[in-house]
Order: sequence, then C-alpha cells, then structure tokens
Amino acid sequence: MSQCPNCKNEIGCSCQLRQASNGATVCTSCITGYENLINPSGVQQMKIFEAKIEEIYIDLNGNSTT
Repeated sequence: MSQCPNCKNEIGCSCQLRQASNGATVCTSCITGYENLINPSGVQQMKIFEAKIEEIYIDLNGNSTT
C-alpha cells in the first residue's frame, strides 16, 4: 500500500491517484479540496459554467425548445 502525498491516507493502488492542475499528485478523496486551496477562482468559474448549461430539445420538424 502507498500513501497520498497530500492527505497521507493509505491508498490501495495508483488508480486512486489524480493529477491536480498544478501537476501535484493527490488521491481521489482529496482532489476537490486540494484544487480549492490552490485555485479557488478556478473552482468558482467551474460552478458558473455548470450553472449556464441548459437542455435543448429539437423535434423532428427542426423546431428547438429549451
């Protein structure tokens, strides 16, 4: 077993590791918190982007609705 370089939790295999936006390697359980620490504005921008997503439906006649 190995440890997460960030939170020191034990991890079973390397598939539980993720690369943060600054290149650091962290585990899946702490990646979000780590990204918040190193780039709080980037996380906020992601939330704004997610809020702007809307569904559009197109019927067979080519009319679109939201």
